[in-house]
Amino acid sequence: MTYAAPSGRADSKEIYLSAPPGEVVAVAFDGAGNAPTLGKAVPLFSLANALLLRSRHDGKRFLVARALDAEALAPKLTVIVSWAGAAR
Repeated sequence: MTYAAPSGRADSKEIYLSAPPGEVVAVAFDGAGNAPTLGKAVPLFSLANALLLRSRHDGKRFLVARALDAEALAPKLTVIVSWAGAAR
């Protein structure tokens, strides 16, 4: 599984990641010792058409970017044919 957009608690004991398909998961983190250890990913909530940006320092609130209208995000291209003739 591929994770993206890591964010973490201020005490560095937990990190939050966006995981497909549109979920935010929490993973326990222990950076003590020679090698850091990660816990099992625990799903927190679903993000339909949204992206996790940041978590609050205590891990209780999250900032997400959400598309209000998927059609508004679609790239638009206008092609004008014979524009020189139309300009006269």
